[in-house]
Amino acid sequence: KCGYPKAGDMSRIEIRPWRGFSRNVITHPHFGDYPVEVFAIHVN
Repeated sequence: KCGYPKAGDMSRIEIRPWRGFSRNVITHPHFGDYPVEVFAIHVN
């Protein structure tokens, strides 16, 4: 494991059941002025 949180710091790691994903088309300033397809991970 690299990055944040520090490896082994289980108090900062969220463990959630896998609920799948969906493909969505969104517009967002980060991607420019045009719609892009993204993978949305279901976490609820």
